[in-house]
Amino acid sequence: MSSAAEEPGESKQKDSVPFDAGGGPPYDGNVEARLTKLEADVAAIKIDLAVLKATCATKSDLAELKGEIMAALSRRIAETEAKLAEGKTEVMTALAKGMAETEAKLEKGKAEIMAALAEDRAETKAALAEHRAETKAELAEFKAALAESKVEFKAALDESKAEAKAALAEAKTTIILWVVSAVFLAQLLPALLKKFGV
Repeated sequence: MSSAAEEPGESKQKDSVPFDAGGGPPYDGNVEARLTKLEADVAAIKIDLAVLKATCATKSDLAELKGEIMAALSRRIAETEAKLAEGKTEVMTALAKGMAETEAKLEKGKAEIMAALAEDRAETKAALAEHRAETKAELAEFKAALAESKVEFKAALDESKAEAKAALAEAKTTIILWVVSAVFLAQLLPALLKKFGV
């Protein structure tokens, strides 16, 4: 692993320089600096791994989050469905109430119209009956007046006939007297004229 972090020139130098087989420090003087750097890098990697473990989600975390999201989603859907059902119930109740009120108003209006029609019909019937009675009374008065006029006309006609008959009889008598007088004078006048020498 250390050779991967080294520079190409350093690798050639390491391969070409032999190490001491004893228990003392290595023959190459750069090993300590490289180990120190590696230890610092490993410490940084550990810190990065700790940060990643602390901040990044694991498979179980994702599964738990998925479960929470699905539960929240199901809860929200259930709440929405409940609200929709409640709203539907309220709308249906309001609609039924509105329809009932409308039907009641229509029935009330119908009853008022029928009552007004019945009242108008009764008033019209009473007015017709009153008019019929008045017409009947006027007709009876007219008939009575006509009968009275007929009687008066007949009496006047009879009186006129009697007067005409009397006048005719008087005229007849006068004519007869005149004719008789004329005939008498016609017969008497020549004798008188003869007697007086005319």
